[in-house]
Amino acid sequence: MDKKTFLWLGCGWMGLVMIFSWVGYRNLDPDFGWHLRTGEMLLTSGIPKTDPFSYTMPSFPWVDHGRLSDELIYRLYSWGGMGLTAMVFGAIAVGAVMIAIPMRLWKWAIVPMLLGTGVFLTRAGIRPQVEDWLGLAIVMRMLRNDFLGKKARWLVVILFYFWANFHGGFGVGLMVLGLGVGFNWIAKKANTRDLLMVLLAVLVTLLTPYGINLWWEIWLTISDSTLRGSIAEWQPFFVRADLGYWLVAALVGAVVSVEYKKIPVWEIVVMVVLFGMGMSSLRYMPLFVLAGTPMVAAFIEEIYRKVMTNEAARLRAVWFYKILLAISALVFWVDVGLVISKTFTGRWIDYPVNAVEFLRRENYPGEVFSSYGWGGFLIWKLPENKVFIDGRMPSWRWKAPPGESDRAFGDYKNVVDGGEFEAVFDKYNVRVVLWGKPEKEAKEVKPGRIFEWLVRDEKKKRGEELVTRLERAGWKKTYQDDVAAIYVRQ
Repeated sequence: MDKKTFLWLGCGWMGLVMIFSWVGYRNLDPDFGWHLRTGEMLLTSGIPKTDPFSYTMPSFPWVDHGRLSDELIYRLYSWGGMGLTAMVFGAIAVGAVMIAIPMRLWKWAIVPMLLGTGVFLTRAGIRPQVEDWLGLAIVMRMLRNDFLGKKARWLVVILFYFWANFHGGFGVGLMVLGLGVGFNWIAKKANTRDLLMVLLAVLVTLLTPYGINLWWEIWLTISDSTLRGSIAEWQPFFVRADLGYWLVAALVGAVVSVEYKKIPVWEIVVMVVLFGMGMSSLRYMPLFVLAGTPMVAAFIEEIYRKVMTNEAARLRAVWFYKILLAISALVFWVDVGLVISKTFTGRWIDYPVNAVEFLRRENYPGEVFSSYGWGGFLIWKLPENKVFIDGRMPSWRWKAPPGESDRAFGDYKNVVDGGEFEAVFDKYNVRVVLWGKPEKEAKEVKPGRIFEWLVRDEKKKRGEELVTRLERAGWKKTYQDDVAAIYVRQ
């Protein structure tokens, strides 16, 4: 790679870091608040044995599967505020892609990178999930034998020790590592030391403060079939039109269909599994793009080398590549433009900032019931009050002691989806409801969703039903602004 090309590519990487950092800075993740408060609590008072933030499941043995991530977020925020925190996580996201793609393939990876940036960008931000991208990138490089190599295979064990302490997504990395080593062993390309490496990588994930309970927490999540119908990022592919994802998938499919005899079996199996995961849940789409981009880049490089000796073929390939590059650039600007445009509408536009200040001043007795998406924000901005539910809790389920919930998310859905809320509110002494205006609930649907009008109407119907039931039951509206309204039990 010549210096000029390297310079241009370096500027491109830095530009991506700035874009990702800006989006993370301006778009507040719903879970940021509880990550921040948890990090503060871990560093000041240690690891809690039960849930410290909710009044519905206070005895639940909470396992923070992102313990070191929460501490990192709190330290970064304390040192440099949201700006520094967003920049570090933006660098992690872009760094994961840089590691996944060997340097010699950087210039050939422009097309899949342009297509995949929108997929990454809409799921990036100040989120521990971004660290999973980095871990997967390292594992894939190791399996492709371009980064670690066999002499340094034991570094993978160290990787999984830290990954297990940073975020529960390490399970995906272990799956990919197991598939890679397993199929290589069948093909007699791996030995017993490789199998021992996988075993040790599994065992070191038990070296966290939670031990085997960390795996129990992960099992609660992956075995929860209700997530895909209730939580936005867990929903399947058909609720969002991710054009970049499908174009990358088409390129990967074309490469596999042409080069299937040259591509290792483990790599094809991993791509099929990651593609299926992306189909089942939006949050997994970046993992497939991350793993598929180097494959596409290597194929483009190989085509270029083959046509170099034939001028006519080279010219045809150049024109085809220019067309593909133009399409990719168009997808890039549309995807990035939509995300960037949203960042200028207001940093706190989706959160009840003024309503929370009102609650703090009035100091109503009893507990506050609020939207699931606002739970993390309330933990951050109204720490003196516990919450009904937040982003940690949708899969929590157990046999609760008297006065607590077996599953808070089930109670929440019962209240919101038209059930009798009086019994639930009486059980937990809920006397205040902080809820979005019905028309605000309708606007929560993200751009690009398929059947957007159906989702919008359903959200609007639910918001109106809850508000109507509160007013019919005699609850008094004491506050309202453009984002939220507050109802108080009389």
